[in-house]
Amino acid sequence: MFGPGGIESVCGHAEIEPALAEFARVTGEQRYLDQAELFVERRGHGVLRDIAWGRAYYQDDVPVRAATVLRGHAVRAGYLAAGAVDVAVERSDRGLLAALVTQWENTAARRTYLTGGVGSHHQDEAFGEDWVLPPDRAYSETCASIASIMFSWRLLLAQGGARYGDLIERNLFNVVATSASDAGTAFFYANTLHQRRPGAPAADGEVSPRASASLRAPWFEVSCCPPNVARTLASLAAYVATVDDEGLQLHQYAPAAVRTTLADGTAVALDVETGYPRDGVVRVHVREDAAAPWTLTLRVPAWAEGARIVVDGAEEPAPPGTVAVRRAFRAGAVVELHLPVTPRFTAGDPRIDAVRGCLAVERGPEVLCLESVDLLVASGDRLDDVGPCCSTRPWPRGTWTGRSSCGCAGRCRPSRPGPTAGRARTRGRRGSPSTCRSCPITGGANAARRRCGCGCRSRADGQRTERIR
Repeated sequence: MFGPGGIESVCGHAEIEPALAEFARVTGEQRYLDQAELFVERRGHGVLRDIAWGRAYYQDDVPVRAATVLRGHAVRAGYLAAGAVDVAVERSDRGLLAALVTQWENTAARRTYLTGGVGSHHQDEAFGEDWVLPPDRAYSETCASIASIMFSWRLLLAQGGARYGDLIERNLFNVVATSASDAGTAFFYANTLHQRRPGAPAADGEVSPRASASLRAPWFEVSCCPPNVARTLASLAAYVATVDDEGLQLHQYAPAAVRTTLADGTAVALDVETGYPRDGVVRVHVREDAAAPWTLTLRVPAWAEGARIVVDGAEEPAPPGTVAVRRAFRAGAVVELHLPVTPRFTAGDPRIDAVRGCLAVERGPEVLCLESVDLLVASGDRLDDVGPCCSTRPWPRGTWTGRSSCGCAGRCRPSRPGPTAGRARTRGRRGSPSTCRSCPITGGANAARRRCGCGCRSRADGQRTERIR
């Protein structure tokens, strides 16, 4: 298996590839990179036996260069992609790198949950097909998010680009940070997005099945996640900032002290002060004078419409992507990035059947959770029957096509202040203080539909297919 004359095969669980590439960097020995490249190039040629889930399970169905999306076992796919980026960068292989960028783009767009988590199949811990992202069956293994971070980080180093930092941030806040309990004594193996029934706490001293646990458990049959989380948390400092010939880039926001030297010998010293994501202010204090100009670049997340940057009191808009400040900085200079972290509604892509008509609530990089104790109150003990109040229209125009509180998909508004305003869920009745406007459902089709609370007719399931204008 090792070297050109070895067995023409690979390990079923891709993982050694990024380790070999990193070992080559540390030791300077080319043979380790050669072996990593050999494993990457062998994969996808049917060198492993077929199984019930197909060779895609261990990415042996399509060569890495020919693949257009990540598939199969989500952790293995992420590790393989990370190692392949390492090989592409070290070999200056533009063709391989371009293939991996395509895989990242398609996976992020079509096979990734709002939290950044990946993997919608429990049976094989794998990706589903495009747009198959059921929240209540999300596997979203903790290790898979760590593999996603590894893949995204390597592409960020190779190409730059705020989108890679955005996905890293989503995974860190919504999967990695939430997988472990506050006490650090229990953890999620799979990270569901919708739990239909209250979970049963796992008993101390018992080993839990990894795919069937509904709450955090002290230990699982396969407990790969705790050491992987520990390893990731221990290396968080490496994800905060990078440098190039032009200056320094901040990719993740946390209280930090950054000390480095640029290629021209310029010493850079920064202290980052922030409560992010509890608040949206990131304050960068410059601690060293610079004789020559250099560029400080800050990532502005894709969700941060309306962000602002303030430099020595002068304020400018900071559109999503990156914002750069170039000057010969003096000690004491302050650069502030203001990110809007007010809660917002996010509608799912309509091609995802499982969330059509649903809204998520986000705040900054965090996807918020409606907890069971609150859900029971908001829904009147109906765990799957909760929605925003249509009389307040809190969702963005043109984004939501689903269930409103009265069933007419957000077309209602109160004719006078009434009891529906501001509630998470209301049940309309004939004669309630709401009037319908522009109800799209007319004609004979109404015979199969019921009346909603404002007197219009709507489908019995409360959904319609048009977008709100």
